[in-house]
Formats: sequence, C-alpha cells, structure tokens
Amino acid sequence: MTPPDPRWGQSLYRGAAGIALAQLHTDPQKLTKSAAAMLRGPLGAGGLYEGAPSVAYTLLHADTPAARRALTQLAPHVRDMTRARLELAHRRIDAGVPPVKDEFDVITGLTGLGVYHLAAGDRDEATAIAAYLVRLTEPLTHSGVTVPGWWSTTPAMNQATPEDADGNGIFGMAHGIAGPLAYLALCTLRGITTEGHDTAIARICGHLAEWRLGTGQDAHWPYWVTLAEHARGVPHAGTGPARPSWCYGTPGIARALHLAGRAMNDTRLQHQAEQALTGCTRHTHLFTDLSLCHGWAGLLQAVRRTAADSAGSSLQTVLLHLEDKLATPSGDNDPSLMEGAAGIDLVRANPPTDWDLCLLLPS
Repeated sequence: MTPPDPRWGQSLYRGAAGIALAQLHTDPQKLTKSAAAMLRGPLGAGGLYEGAPSVAYTLLHADTPAARRALTQLAPHVRDMTRARLELAHRRIDAGVPPVKDEFDVITGLTGLGVYHLAAGDRDEATAIAAYLVRLTEPLTHSGVTVPGWWSTTPAMNQATPEDADGNGIFGMAHGIAGPLAYLALCTLRGITTEGHDTAIARICGHLAEWRLGTGQDAHWPYWVTLAEHARGVPHAGTGPARPSWCYGTPGIARALHLAGRAMNDTRLQHQAEQALTGCTRHTHLFTDLSLCHGWAGLLQAVRRTAADSAGSSLQTVLLHLEDKLATPSGDNDPSLMEGAAGIDLVRANPPTDWDLCLLLPS
C-alpha cells in the first residue's frame, strides 16, 4: 500500500491540515485520521496553505496538550522561515525588480505568513511583515512603465498567456493586493502599526478606487490588469461583473476595503464596500459550486463577517438568502477545505472563532 503523500497531509488548501481545521470546529470525533496525516513525515517549507505554516495554523486551533507540544516545536521553524523570506523580499525591493506573486500573497507568500503570526500572537514577526508590505506599495518601474510595487511577473492564473507576458496587477484577496490591504487593516485594528502604515493603506485603497468599474451596487473590479491596460488606464473592453468569488472576485476585495474603512475610521469607504458586496450577490448565477475558495461558501462568509461589522441592516437580507443556500449538506466528494466539503461544512456550522483568519475575513 502506497503511504499518503506528506504534502497532502501538510496542505491547508486541499489536504489533511485543512480537513483537520474544519473537524476541530465541526466534528472533533473524526479528527484522528486527518491529524495523523497532518503530522506524518518531515514538515516542509511553504506558505500559510502548504507545509509547516499550514500545520502550525491548524495546531493553533487545537486546544490540547499534544497540539501545544507540537506547536512549541514547530513555531520557531516558522519564525525562522518568515525571517529568511523577509530578507529575500527586502533584497528584491532594494534591487528595484518586480516580485512574483508567491512572494507576497495570502496562499503562498508573506501575507499568509503574517496571518499565522497574527493568530499566534507573534507581534514582532507580524510587525515585520507589515513593514515589508508598506514597502511593497511603493511604485517601481517595469518595462519603462511606472507600476505598483506589487506588480507580479508571474502568470495571473496557473497558465501563462500572451496578454500577461509583461506581468500583471491582481486585485483579489487570494493572490492580489486585497490580501495585503486586509492584513494591514487587521494589524491596525489589533494595535500593530509601523512607519508608513496608514500611507500604504491609503495607497492601496486609492488604487482600488481608480480601477473600480461602476459605483454603488454596480461596483466591481477586473480580476487583474495587464501592462498594456495599466499604461492605458483602462481594462480591456467588455469587462463586466465576474464570478463573485472570495479568491479573485468582488467579495474579497470589498471585505478588504471594509476592513480598511474600519481601520481608518472612514465610514464612506465602509458604505461603498457594503454596497459593492451587496451588489455582487446578484451574480451568483456564475457560480459552479458551493466552495469556500470560489463558490457560495466564500461569498457567504465574506458577507457574514461584513454584516457583523456594519451598523446598517442592508446585508442582513442578503445573508439570510446565502445561508439558506448552504442549509443542507453539500454531498461534495472532494473533502478539502478550500474547494470541497470541509470548507462548506465549516461555513455552515459558523463556529464562534476566528478560523477564517486564513481568509482575512474576521476583524
């Protein structure tokens, strides 16, 4: 019998670490097998969703002596990993070259590692990552064009296309600038700031305002822009509302802006974010599944967290509709957190914890 791949065990996105996170909050009696798979074999390097940080994030949610012992051994390695990656990132910025999105994003990059350190209460590391993200917002020059400091030289999706051969500026939460914005806002709300912090938040919000298409409940964003589109100042013709997914779509961007509004005491920005989030729910016909990453569950959790922080009640009706959609078991054959049943069941259970800090949704 072939032993399980340790990489699957150490994956928050599609493997045992994510399944264990869900089981901790929904059905602890089923935890034994996923926990064993999560801790089997040497732990690899990675970001929040793969490797040692993925396992460490899940262990933070397991209030047992065994979990605390494992985390005591693992946490120093994650801190060392973070410091090493920060050093490389600052060298890259000093050299004036654009990053790859894996350097800074939530899934594999330093924003995701920051999430772990926020959850763990590691203020020094969380602050160091905030300081790096402040530098990330400073403009740079690429192919003779002034671009945002987060302009990525890697494909926006998994496969390269001719359109983004000169890089891209991604807007969404999973791989784009909404993730760093949400992280910086959460740091402010939790009492962690660094030099230039407010300026960086304002710079990102200004960029998102510049590229917003439509206003009020019609507000939406393209998934990303190419260098040619950035130079023109407009996305390609025919860019309309896309699938309202957490990962690339309006829900993640709107939640990041809402958190920024709260951090900056900007009620106008909060209201605009609430309108955009409400409006994007009109496009749920574009969903093809219930998943957390790019389906109904991710949208529901973004709306739920924003509604809880909102003074008005405009999102409450929307919330009831979305909760009704997830009221029955999914029957999804994929057991994973981000694309399968574990994430759907976790959103349905709605535990009173910050399990979804890995999505940068709670405040």
